[in-house]
Amino acid sequence: MLPFLQWRHYYPVTDFYTEWVAGILGLCASLACLGSQTRIPLVAFVPLALSLVVGLQHVLGFPGYDSQFAMGMFYFVWAFLVAMLGRTLRQEFGLAETALVLSWFIYAGGMLDAAAAIVQHYHVARFLSPVVTPDFAPTVYGNLSQQNHFSDYVSLSMVSLIHLAATKRMPSLAAILSAPLLLFVLAMSGSRSSWLYLAAISLLAAAYFWKTRNRVLLVAAFMLIPCYFFMQWLAHFLSMEAGGLVMTSADRMQSLGKDSGIRAYLWREAWEMFLAHPFLGIGFGQYAWHHFMNGPVYMNPNINGLYTHAHDIMLQFLAETGLVGGGIFLFGLLFWMKRISAGAGVHSWWFFSMLAVLAIHSLDEYPLWYAQFLGIFMLLLGMGDGRSVSFSFGARAVIGVAVFSFFLLMAGLMRAYLDLEGLLYPRYHSGKPPLEPDVLYGKLYGFRKGTLLEPYVAFSMAEMFEPDRENLPAKLEYTRKAVRFSPSGMMVYRYAAYLAMNGESRAAALQVERSSWSDPDLLGEARNLYSGLAARMPRQFDPLVTEVDMKIKERSIAFHHQ
Repeated sequence: MLPFLQWRHYYPVTDFYTEWVAGILGLCASLACLGSQTRIPLVAFVPLALSLVVGLQHVLGFPGYDSQFAMGMFYFVWAFLVAMLGRTLRQEFGLAETALVLSWFIYAGGMLDAAAAIVQHYHVARFLSPVVTPDFAPTVYGNLSQQNHFSDYVSLSMVSLIHLAATKRMPSLAAILSAPLLLFVLAMSGSRSSWLYLAAISLLAAAYFWKTRNRVLLVAAFMLIPCYFFMQWLAHFLSMEAGGLVMTSADRMQSLGKDSGIRAYLWREAWEMFLAHPFLGIGFGQYAWHHFMNGPVYMNPNINGLYTHAHDIMLQFLAETGLVGGGIFLFGLLFWMKRISAGAGVHSWWFFSMLAVLAIHSLDEYPLWYAQFLGIFMLLLGMGDGRSVSFSFGARAVIGVAVFSFFLLMAGLMRAYLDLEGLLYPRYHSGKPPLEPDVLYGKLYGFRKGTLLEPYVAFSMAEMFEPDRENLPAKLEYTRKAVRFSPSGMMVYRYAAYLAMNGESRAAALQVERSSWSDPDLLGEARNLYSGLAARMPRQFDPLVTEVDMKIKERSIAFHHQ
């Protein structure tokens, strides 16, 4: 519940605090797994094996920062611990009791986030503004700061509400008053996936009604979708009364064709990456760079900006970890499904409905790349695994040392992030004015090594470089790694400038070509940069000015023919 209510979402890592809270809570809870009776669910070995794949990529010299691989391995080992926690909770308290307790927390978190969304959109109860994420869009996103994440969590909360009502743990009046609020903010999220979530919840409710004859499930099966249609209208009506704008999930369906084309492009691209690197993939965290390189290959004018994921979990694993990682993930889940043990009745409906929401979201986006959703997913997998293995005192000791080490790592990571945030965004952190560039660069230079935040530090340093020949090898290397980590903004055009200064004219021209597909809106700014440099280095930069002029002309012609 707590990670989903965290309201601070600032650069350089907008979800840092949310994920840190989820991570530390997961570690605290995993201490319960160190008892003598604890068993390891077989599904827990899936993320553990994936961590070894990421480690193998690093050993084999796959590109990327050391900290990228380390962070990936940490996430997978953490997922292993959370799956163990799910098994331990079921073993100690039973599936029914565990599901009920989790339902109460998820429901409470969803209601509080719904209240945050109302405060956010209608600007009521302004005294709560300091603990509510600011409103920057006609959609709402509560304290999750992302509409699809908000939609996912509110849907999980709706599942939990129905579960509590169906088991008579929640008074009928409370359920009747809560459900409309959740549906209302869900409609205002503008998330098209919400229709799929509610459809899956309704279909499962109908199926389980025939088994359980539970009337609450019957109501959910036949009333969720009609009520959701009504909430689309109500959201517009209330927003007009309040003089504001709103974009509902029904409104967003109008752009379904365009956005579906983007998804199809990303899926095709991920599949091509897999075919080109079938065994171990392109490397963990390398999707963004390969997507950037593919711009001139596929020449799709509708695909602009930074895309870091395939928006499909299976294709993402195939692209970045190949047959090895993708096979581990797929066959691990299939093996888990063969031996699933989710009980019967309403508790079983809750279990599968929760997984259905997370699965649908994972096939359209990448929620499991965030600790708050990964934790829920692995907890459910651990709870539902029908087979487990015991482990020795020595194994428990190793896991205990790992948990303790992770606590130290998390503490150091928080301290490092606070320092980095204070350096880069002092107004957010302390209200102080920004540091002078030379002072800031010196502090970042001393900060860059020995931290999991190295990619963000290096990227910030590369942004500060003056575009000249001074220390060119260092500038070229820093910028190369920064662009590979996050190929976006003017950084991609500045990298072309350093390539040109280094005498790599063909590579510079190719970089401009790729950049023009990724960030076409910055072509004018890039032209100004190259024109200024051409005055001092005409041989290197006159060709880039010509290249940019040609790209600007091509874009203008393409725009007028649309």
